[in-house]
Amino acid sequence: MKTNASVDSEMLAALVEGGEFAIPNLDDLSNDESEVDAVGDALAALASYCLVKASAMRHRKAGRIHDALAMERTCEQRYAALPTSLQW
Repeated sequence: MKTNASVDSEMLAALVEGGEFAIPNLDDLSNDESEVDAVGDALAALASYCLVKASAMRHRKAGRIHDALAMERTCEQRYAALPTSLQW
């Protein structure tokens, strides 16, 4: 999943406050639709990572280690594609 490279890192850093995820008020963003698009792209990338991670965990729990490893490789790729302000 492609993320918007022009995402403001301060805006994304505000999503994570004190180590906890904060839901941004999308109605409080500027009237610039590209800003909303950028936040949407970043959140979609994070959601995509989370869905693949959950799937990998289910595969591992069910003993499907080969499938889990494949999903974990996908997780690594999606994590690397996250904006740095959303990485942990």
